Amino acid sequence: MTMLWIPFIIHTITHRREEGFVHTFLGELISLFILFVFWLVGAAIATSTSSPISSSTWGDLGWCHQYHTCRILTALVAFAWMGWILVFALFLTSMLFCIANKAWQDPMHGTLYPRDSIAFPQAQTSEYRASRV
Repeated sequence: MTMLWIPFIIHTITHRREEGFVHTFLGELISLFILFVFWLVGAAIATSTSSPISSSTWGDLGWCHQYHTCRILTALVAFAWMGWILVFALFLTSMLFCIANKAWQDPMHGTLYPRDSIAFPQAQTSEYRASRV
């Protein structure tokens, strides 16, 4: 899911897409929360010694580091947790930005008042931003 989300975000930011709910910061936060849950569940299942999803579990990987396969599985678990931490950091950063700037419905590309913006025409000034508060 993350690999599908990345090209969409790159396209949204580089082409300054502004139309639709998914191109707002709130849409980004909802999507990041869904990815956060996916990464957390995946890392927890990979770490657990008894997985409810599959009948064959990896078990405790601490005893088998002399085997190449076990080292690969240990690295996979570590990268699962690092991916979860990265998605959590992205979610937290976006949340703090939205809270600080009251940018919940603003375009995700972060350029709040570009000259070529569809959402904020050129005639609007910083006084418009102050009146929104």
